[in-house]
Amino acid sequence: MIYHFFAILAFVVWGLTPVFFHYFPAENMAELWAQRIIWSFVLVVLWLKFTGVKVDLKRLWHDKRSFLAISISGLLMNVSWYGFVYALSNNYVLDASMAYFIAPILTAGFSWFLFKDKTDNIQRLSLLLMCGALIYLAVSQGVAPSLSLVIAVSFAAYMALKKLSKFSNKENLYVENLIQLPAALITVLVVAVTYDPSQAGIPYYVLLGAVFLQILPVFLLSAAISNVNLQKIVVYQYVEPTLHFLLAVFVYHERLDKPLFNTLIIVWVAIALWLCNEKKKSSKANTQRKPN
Repeated sequence: MIYHFFAILAFVVWGLTPVFFHYFPAENMAELWAQRIIWSFVLVVLWLKFTGVKVDLKRLWHDKRSFLAISISGLLMNVSWYGFVYALSNNYVLDASMAYFIAPILTAGFSWFLFKDKTDNIQRLSLLLMCGALIYLAVSQGVAPSLSLVIAVSFAAYMALKKLSKFSNKENLYVENLIQLPAALITVLVVAVTYDPSQAGIPYYVLLGAVFLQILPVFLLSAAISNVNLQKIVVYQYVEPTLHFLLAVFVYHERLDKPLFNTLIIVWVAIALWLCNEKKKSSKANTQRKPN
């Protein structure tokens, strides 16, 4: 039961991040990204040491396909993260909400297209409904929901590419952060060298608070994934965009026009169909495994 709590808590923390990042200056995103990578790497190393896992970098490097997949997926994750923080810092919380409503079905679509995963009619219908909703929104507003698509597509591609890796979850996290560590260190150095005392900067404790607010859910979810059924994780992850939506509409009073509301209704229908179908398949599989 504790691992279910970890999974739910991870998505609750992510869901409430707009409360923090809504007031975070967008111009400090590069420094925030760099600190996030550095501290993520430090914590992953400590986690590996605490759990007694030794990473053989030479062995990992020999598996070029997995190494390349994780390296690219790490970069895509940062594109998604950058878009996410930009949205929260610039009053586009509804765009972030939309992105994480469509990302899971989009991930399934990537798996179907790239890895030829088996799909049924309900899954294909859910994907078509979601795509149709986005096309409707683009036509209605005269512009594509680009920010939502950048966040969702890069996140879905990140999840799909991780399927190519034969590394363990801990090794994946290690390689993801190791690859980006040099750029993060250079960024911190540049920020330090170009620092202007006459300009008001962000207190370091606020910066670290933002970093750990992003890292904590990753570790909670990593602990949960190995001990909780994946179908339940899929359900739990909708806690995050739901909280984003509620905050955007009722706290930050972002404009919810008719085209966007209609789009969300169609997306929610697609999600409901998809989740009901997954539950049905899971129940059927459990029944078949039961002894006569």
